[in-house]
Amino acid sequence: MDKEGPQTVQDMEGPQIESDVLNVEATASQPQPDPPQGPQRDVVHVVAEAPPATDEKEKRKGPTSGMVFSQWWKHYNKLTVDGKPKAECKYCKKKLVGEPSQGTTHLKNHYHRCPKVKRSGDIKQQLLQGNLNKDKFQLTPFNFSQENSRKELAKAIIRHEYPLSIVEHEGFRSYSMSLNPCFKMVCRNTIKKDCLGIYDVEKQAAMEFLRKYEGRVAITTDMWTSSQKKGFMAVTAHYIDNNWTLQSRIIRYFLYPFTCYSL
Repeated sequence: MDKEGPQTVQDMEGPQIESDVLNVEATASQPQPDPPQGPQRDVVHVVAEAPPATDEKEKRKGPTSGMVFSQWWKHYNKLTVDGKPKAECKYCKKKLVGEPSQGTTHLKNHYHRCPKVKRSGDIKQQLLQGNLNKDKFQLTPFNFSQENSRKELAKAIIRHEYPLSIVEHEGFRSYSMSLNPCFKMVCRNTIKKDCLGIYDVEKQAAMEFLRKYEGRVAITTDMWTSSQKKGFMAVTAHYIDNNWTLQSRIIRYFLYPFTCYSL
């Protein structure tokens, strides 16, 4: 049996040294990270985009530019006066501010106050009136008019010789209110003016007709006594119309100092 002698340090550490050298060379060939340079913070880069350039005219319109198409514009005409936009009322021809930036409130207020606007068309449900003909009864839309109602009341007083004080009777007022609550009863002096106004209109129409009438006209006078024992004289014109019908028109009447009974 052979005896191995003691190994030297060189023989024992040779392979291990070679392995360490190879590891050092492999490590040196790899890229080394940069040494830390203190604590780092996250940096966020914000890039703000500039708003697109707009025309000055578009800026001036703003969100109110849509008001040009408001429903109130259908009652106005768009005009330009001295380089400025105007809104002309279709009913009274008044010119208002037409700038879109001013809105349409003033247009709405003027429409509600305009005296030329017919308010009867705004009623949701209209009344019906009957036209009684010889053949049939027809229903047609009815629009109340204070002026026409006063005129018909004055005609009834003239035709049936009602006293002017009838408009102050409580029963007559209640009856009129039941027919149409919209009618505002007038006083005695007002209905007197209405009666005199109808007389003037009918007198002028009769005189104009007789002036143009080519036939003959007969004139008669008549006297009558009122319920107050006052005497009156009336001058009446009689003529034959184109249908060969006798027509009579009172062309003058006046207070007479005597009654028909005293003559």
